[in-house]
Amino acid sequence: MNTETTRRRRVSWFGFLFIVLPALAVCASGPAWAEEEEKEEPVLKGEAKRKHQAEVKRHMNYLLDRKTQDLLEKKIGEVGAERTRAARDALIKFSIGRKSKRYVKAAYLALGGIGGKTTRDFLCGKHALLAKDVLVVQFAAEALGKMGDPRATGPLLDVLTNRRTKTLVAGACAQALAKCSGRDERATEVVFEFSRHKKASIRGPVVEGLGYFGTEEAMARLEEVLTGDANAEVRAAAARGFGHANRSGAVSLLKKVAEEDRSASVRKACLDALVTIQGGG
Repeated sequence: MNTETTRRRRVSWFGFLFIVLPALAVCASGPAWAEEEEKEEPVLKGEAKRKHQAEVKRHMNYLLDRKTQDLLEKKIGEVGAERTRAARDALIKFSIGRKSKRYVKAAYLALGGIGGKTTRDFLCGKHALLAKDVLVVQFAAEALGKMGDPRATGPLLDVLTNRRTKTLVAGACAQALAKCSGRDERATEVVFEFSRHKKASIRGPVVEGLGYFGTEEAMARLEEVLTGDANAEVRAAAARGFGHANRSGAVSLLKKVAEEDRSASVRKACLDALVTIQGGG
């Protein structure tokens, strides 16, 4: 064996070690987000703290200006679009104790667009996901789904599996889990279990959420529901799930069901999903 051949083999071997071994280490250690440590926000002091407080106050004055209350939802979106620490803190402050659930929902969804540890901790806490108001809890789950943060999986599972959880909340939590839990085995198991719930009012929203998983198992369950569930609203939810998944492989099935299903709501849901999948949605 000549020297050049030996050198090439050494380079190839070291390349293998450099590329493959780190990949194996990642696989063995679990999801990256589970190992990653979140950075704490710096504590604001002095002038930085005063500036921050002034910015929060400016946002609050803007949101609470009675002259433009008819534009409040739009203003909430504008504040959220800034995606700053001050905007986040103002939206949190604004949402706590707000009587109008319409504006609470808008604030939570804006917070979901900002994301981050502080936002997640708030949305998972006593003023949101753990609140007594059913609508507030539902909106918190929807906002967590928008964030897509896997660290919200535990709190969402706790609420979904609580026997006292209401129907609206169960559906919202299941959809949020499908969006943010990744391939978490426990979350997947629970959502699939709830997709067979005896109550159609719970089964439907959960089935729709399966589309966000996007796995072959989820697609198989959606097909099973779309072609075999006795409840039309649940079948329509399965069609919407296919739309969320945006999988071209579902086109022929959706076309068939759109032509043959006896329910107008199911046929419409299939057509809407087809528009999404084929590029019109």
